[in-house]
Amino acid sequence: MKMAHGTGIMSASIDLMMAHMSARCIMLGDLALTFDPKSSILDTSTTEQEQQMYHIEVTDTFAGEANYCWIKRGTTAAKSRRSIIKAVKTLAGWDGWCRVKVEEYGDMMVVRPTATSGVNQVAFARVDF
Repeated sequence: MKMAHGTGIMSASIDLMMAHMSARCIMLGDLALTFDPKSSILDTSTTEQEQQMYHIEVTDTFAGEANYCWIKRGTTAAKSRRSIIKAVKTLAGWDGWCRVKVEEYGDMMVVRPTATSGVNQVAFARVDF
């Protein structure tokens, strides 16, 4: 398949996909790309993942570390990293206006507002086993 000049990356990825048609499925996070060689149509559908329960804690910081002078707690059922971050931002009141940095430590995520936001808070999301 040929692409217009300047779309080499797209052409290379499509060529790669055509070369590996025997696999027929490529996983990209929560998105599954499947290719049907008979119809030449690319189908995108989400994969089924189990929802897990997460405990969320939002607290203030002192010198960049959690202070626990006050605390907001909540739980959420989430399938993906993005939905966990959205739940954390909603509980903290950061939704829609505050950019965050996320650090992952196995079964725990630390969500911190970026330095330019001026927010001195931190949030933790832990998997409920």
